[in-house]
Amino acid sequence: MSTKISFSIKDLVRDFGADIVIKGDVEKVFSDIKPIFEAHEDAITWLSPMRKDELQLLKKTKAGVVICSHNIKLSEEVTSTLVTCKDPRLLFNKVLNKYFYTPEEFVSGISNSAIVHPNARIHPSVYIGPYSKIGECTIDEGTIIKGQVTIHNGVEIGKNITIHEYCNLGSSGFGHIWDENGNTQEMPQIGSLIIKDDVEIFQYVNVDRGTLSSTIIESGVILDHYVHIAHNSVVGANCLVAARVVVCGSSEIGSNCFIGVNSVLIEALTIGKNCIIGAGAIVTKNIPEYEVWVGNPASKLRDNIK
Repeated sequence: MSTKISFSIKDLVRDFGADIVIKGDVEKVFSDIKPIFEAHEDAITWLSPMRKDELQLLKKTKAGVVICSHNIKLSEEVTSTLVTCKDPRLLFNKVLNKYFYTPEEFVSGISNSAIVHPNARIHPSVYIGPYSKIGECTIDEGTIIKGQVTIHNGVEIGKNITIHEYCNLGSSGFGHIWDENGNTQEMPQIGSLIIKDDVEIFQYVNVDRGTLSSTIIESGVILDHYVHIAHNSVVGANCLVAARVVVCGSSEIGSNCFIGVNSVLIEALTIGKNCIIGAGAIVTKNIPEYEVWVGNPASKLRDNIK
């Protein structure tokens, strides 16, 4: 059984102190991290400024340290030491990553059960897991490809990417038309798929290659479980795409957008940067930058001003 390491308020100030104000015991230490409902005297937690019951939660929690907003207004004293900041969720995430989280480690190399095209260009630092199938593609340094992933010919994968199990990347998309007799014909998909640096792709994601040009996933994108990105689409840098989102062909999403779970973007749309699309939305129109859209069919709810 491992011994827990204790951290102090002084550690927080040293590591993240530019925006921090301490209210309470500046000598306080903590050795655990918990949700506010489960926190105990030795734990640090956080409190969302969006909660209407934030004062009641502060009074009830047993947490030794609570990260919360600068704007919190206390009507009475609380027992927890408060660490106030501009963005409590972001600070809590930094604390979690620095003090309490150890990422799973993967030793570079290719599993004996993986099938790799002899002309694939794979950086020696790459890990490829069991039963994955790798076509004639390019995979850059630091990338982790877990088990049973299929990467087709012509895919370009950048640096420090994590691809979780059961993903299918760079296959032909839904490119079929009717001929003059009403019979279906396939339109060959001969383009490529480009995935840039620092992307994470969760289980069961499918991204099609372009028809003639490229499907592009820009740097820093996160694709959640069961997302489908169709041919010739572009997902802008640092977008968060939640589970079961469908992005139809030739759509372009600007940078720093959040696309809510089960949303659908019909083909050939343009979504501006810094937009939010609510869960289950069916987007049928172009969306300007910095807007929030919800519903079926989706319409503007408000501006996205942070």
